[in-house]
Amino acid sequence: MKLKFMKAFVKHPLFYLKYATVLSGVVDIDFHSDNFLNLVETISTVVKNRKSIIRFGDGEISLLLGFDIRFQEYTPELAYYLKRILKEYNDKSPYVLGIPWRYLVMDSETLKKWKKTHFWIPFKIVFSRYFDPNTIYGDAFVFRHLARIGVNIFEKILLRIRPCPDEITIVANEYTRHTVTYLWKTTSDKYNLTKDITLNYINIPKRNAFLELHNIIDRIHEIHTHCKNPILISAGPTGKVLSYILSDRGYWVLDIGHYFDSFRVIHLETLKKYHMKSLSV
Repeated sequence: MKLKFMKAFVKHPLFYLKYATVLSGVVDIDFHSDNFLNLVETISTVVKNRKSIIRFGDGEISLLLGFDIRFQEYTPELAYYLKRILKEYNDKSPYVLGIPWRYLVMDSETLKKWKKTHFWIPFKIVFSRYFDPNTIYGDAFVFRHLARIGVNIFEKILLRIRPCPDEITIVANEYTRHTVTYLWKTTSDKYNLTKDITLNYINIPKRNAFLELHNIIDRIHEIHTHCKNPILISAGPTGKVLSYILSDRGYWVLDIGHYFDSFRVIHLETLKKYHMKSLSV
């Protein structure tokens, strides 16, 4: 661990010096909540304007600093794309950039009390390099919140779009398929959508999906027939890059992150009952 820290310090000496000064309270990095949309405003902006959304978290910051994370190894190309997403973002971008801003507006002492300094002080330092006070940012936790309160994203969000989409494409790993099936089946049965909306599912690797970036893009181009129909991506940092590239090409992409995973964990009993019922049919 000490060796890893020393290597990181040599690579980013200014970052770690800044980290020490912020952590100690000598200086702080201030953000104002006026620059950030809340959960409802974020969803409204994305749906009404058909803007894509890209959400950044602590994992993306770790990759920008050259570290691996649990399901994605660092590569210079991945870090390059993540940096471009931050650097190029403004109010005219085809995507809303979602940021975990509630932690960013906290001072160092509050983060210490919450035991969140390890995650969010690095985020504050890196994000401050790209932050534009004249630009509005979204809320990164929007889909996690929807999962927590049991909102079916198909029924409550996508079916309220006008005109209603005739296809939806999911880009995620195999472990989310059961949850996707449950959410889509309950919605399509309720509104008799089987003949009206096509659901596409593109399976991606659970780990190091970035290695398959260009193959995934090719498959989306092959399957997804209309760029104004929504593409839901749950692919970690690779999802950010996919959303960035595809939104630039005119596609409407929602980087939903761990929505399906969070829904499965929080509503496990409901999913178990559904699975047992489907097996008995």
